Amino acid sequence: MVGDGQYGTKSTDIAFTVENDGSLSGDNQYFCSNSTTATYRFDLSDGKMLPEETEEPESQWQSLGMAQYTDGIASGPYSIDILTYEVEVEQSLDNPSLYRLVNPYTNGNWEYNSDGSLTIDSEKTSYLTFDVSDPSKVVIVTTESDGSWNYSPLNVDLGGYGELQVFDLSFSGGYGTFAGGNIIFPAKSLLVSETDDEDMYYSKEVKVVLPGAADYSLQLSSDELCVEGAPFPFNITVGADVPAVKWLFISGQYGASADNFAVVAQSGSNLNAESASYQLTPQEAGWYTLFAVALDAEGNVLNGSAIFCYNEKHVADEWTSLGSTEFIDDTFLPVFGINDQVPLMEVEILENKATPGLYRLVDAYAAHPALTADMLHSGHHHYLDIDATDPVAVKIAETPMGIDFDGHFTLKSNNDGTLAGGAITFPSRGLVLYIGDSGYYANQAGNFKVSIPYTVTVTVTDGDGPIEGAYVGVDGSEDDDLVTDAEGKVTLISSKHAGTELKLSAQKDGYQGEGVTVTLGDDVKLSATIVLEKAVDTALFQVVTTDQKPIEGATITVEGIETPQVTDASGYVWFTLPIEYFSGKETHYAVTKEGYVKCTGTYKFTEAMVACVVVLEVDPGSGIVGVESADAGAAVRFFDLSGRVANGSTKGLVIGSDGTKTLIRK
Repeated sequence: MVGDGQYGTKSTDIAFTVENDGSLSGDNQYFCSNSTTATYRFDLSDGKMLPEETEEPESQWQSLGMAQYTDGIASGPYSIDILTYEVEVEQSLDNPSLYRLVNPYTNGNWEYNSDGSLTIDSEKTSYLTFDVSDPSKVVIVTTESDGSWNYSPLNVDLGGYGELQVFDLSFSGGYGTFAGGNIIFPAKSLLVSETDDEDMYYSKEVKVVLPGAADYSLQLSSDELCVEGAPFPFNITVGADVPAVKWLFISGQYGASADNFAVVAQSGSNLNAESASYQLTPQEAGWYTLFAVALDAEGNVLNGSAIFCYNEKHVADEWTSLGSTEFIDDTFLPVFGINDQVPLMEVEILENKATPGLYRLVDAYAAHPALTADMLHSGHHHYLDIDATDPVAVKIAETPMGIDFDGHFTLKSNNDGTLAGGAITFPSRGLVLYIGDSGYYANQAGNFKVSIPYTVTVTVTDGDGPIEGAYVGVDGSEDDDLVTDAEGKVTLISSKHAGTELKLSAQKDGYQGEGVTVTLGDDVKLSATIVLEKAVDTALFQVVTTDQKPIEGATITVEGIETPQVTDASGYVWFTLPIEYFSGKETHYAVTKEGYVKCTGTYKFTEAMVACVVVLEVDPGSGIVGVESADAGAAVRFFDLSGRVANGSTKGLVIGSDGTKTLIRK
């Protein structure tokens, strides 16, 4: 066996509704919109399902000559090509529904058994017997039994290398078919296991063409497994005697079972019964199954084939790049016996915008140190999607890896992984690697690890509402791209490891405040809030008279500041102003005091503590009366608030002889 731990069971109870999902391009165009339902069952979970045993009766046999045998049994567990070669075939005289191959693996028949060590039974002539009494449900007649499995397996002796056990899957729909002298078991109709190995292997196609039989062969093939928004090319090889062919292209992965072939016969589209090359273009992302069946004149299935196609549909606007991240791979190297290399790579990682926690690695294996260019599938990107929406049940759906040697490589999770401490991991043997149709347990040492960058959503507010346009810094450095939006939010991404502290700060002109610290831990989605206050400084005013004497009680109003201030005995007053008032802008003010002329003006404050001095002039229409003489007709002088005679003038209060007082202002 290649590597350690090949994996065989792949699906449980699958039901699908068939709609032909695509149109062929080639010699002709074909369309189909039919819909129906079929079921393909396969469940070996408890090992207790007992098929009805078909006992080989005592019988007389006659040789029919040499049959063409396509072996998918002994090649099933190994990454080797299927061989087709001649083997003697006999038919029972007592029960014509029984055919058997004589020594199918001995006498130099099987190329890989050149030393003759592999036989079905090393003690006697070996047979591989088929019961075709129901042509649509052909089974292999078993002659050996292993009670631990309850399946009556067929044993294939590998000489000194152990023994293969073959289990038919007739109880779960894994039958063969018989038509026109062709006995055909599609790939995965049988299970194969080594007696000393707990793992099960799918068989490949098994086919017996009896001497003189019509050629009802049909085979789909393609050099491609995946495409990205491009046509999927494939070939169909049709036997010369096939009367009719139908095809079906359906979203999803479905098996080449008799039940599914019956659905294709019922609902598929007609195809020319000749070998040709075609193309199909998948529309949606994900897996597709292409079916083709050979039909007789009455529409009965003679043979069938199925292959898979994966469409790597990527819509860039649906994903957010988280930058590059560390990826430790532990998938395919141990399968090839390489256990001392655990590559660490840097790959781009994306996160789905609509489904946070759904991550996508871009070309995860393109830089793998063990792979050369001819081992990689080129021509388009390959995406490895990891669903970590539930951190304790992380899953990987089967996905092509972009590796192609010995068959296309695909990867899926067998057991749930976890997202903790900023990393996705899976348990040992929690992943399954498929190389072509062969499955192997991956992550055998449990080293598979994808580091998930931390996403921190920072909200900047002034305590009452969001602050737009604030620059957010990390660990003392600013990033011009980290600017808050209208909601005061910005998202930063950190590839630091769990336990790291991030010191976050925010800056915007006119604001000041302290930053916050967040610690990276198990949760890769973090949030932080930074509260900034309006930055302020002190503005100093002094109000004086024209001869520089302080004026107490003057009221000063500053534009943009709701509350006026009143000067003290020294004529001073202090204002706390937003910091933008000190950035060279003109500050408008107004000063009032009873008995003085109102003064308005502008001033450019700086951070230096320099007072804005405002000089008030006495209002000429205000003053006091000074009496120089009490005699009638004497002049009474008018003094202003500074104690001066107004205009040094003849202004005054004139008292007439009759005592009338007249105030004269000139």
